[in-house]
Amino acid sequence: MADVTTRLEDWLNASLSDGEFGGDLEQFTVFVVSAFDEAGENERWAAARDKLGSHKSPITGQSVKTLSVGLSIPPAELGAVDLQKGLNIVALALREKLRSRPKRVPKGFEYERCASAISAALAAYVTA
Repeated sequence: MADVTTRLEDWLNASLSDGEFGGDLEQFTVFVVSAFDEAGENERWAAARDKLGSHKSPITGQSVKTLSVGLSIPPAELGAVDLQKGLNIVALALREKLRSRPKRVPKGFEYERCASAISAALAAYVTA
């Protein structure tokens, strides 16, 4: 799973590095929750990651405004798949998640344009 998330992070950072989407958002974070076999547990933990907040940068010590989303993917779907299939599963789940605007976004942040740019960048990994 770490290979999948690292590859997607690197790809999205490179694909969106020159993107400006307004507002004062400094970081967009995606959490993939794929730990529980019990129905509803992944969803509960993923939903807790859907938020607008801030954290203190360990490098600068300054506050960083962050929008985060959580993806719930059953472990059985990711457990024994190769890298390409894992990338496809997570990319599809993120595209689906981005269709729904979060409850809170920073004032002036163009969520739809950002979501569209992320979705377009994910096309490289979507095979279905």
